Amino acid sequence: MVEGELNQSQFERLKTEAREIINESEDSVLFYVLRSANWMTRDSLGLRKGNQSGSSRCAS
Repeated sequence: MVEGELNQSQFERLKTEAREIINESEDSVLFYVLRSANWMTRDSLGLRKGNQSGSSRCAS
């Protein structure tokens, strides 16, 4: 797990670089974007395992 604060352009660059490294048919990379203390959005790349969607909202 890696945690850090990124601005939008840094986040887009990170996703682009991750996409170049992973095998999207076998690997998964999950991004948790915290918009406030009560809500988060999860963005993922690659194979979705189980019953996961690309974006989800969870109450904290």
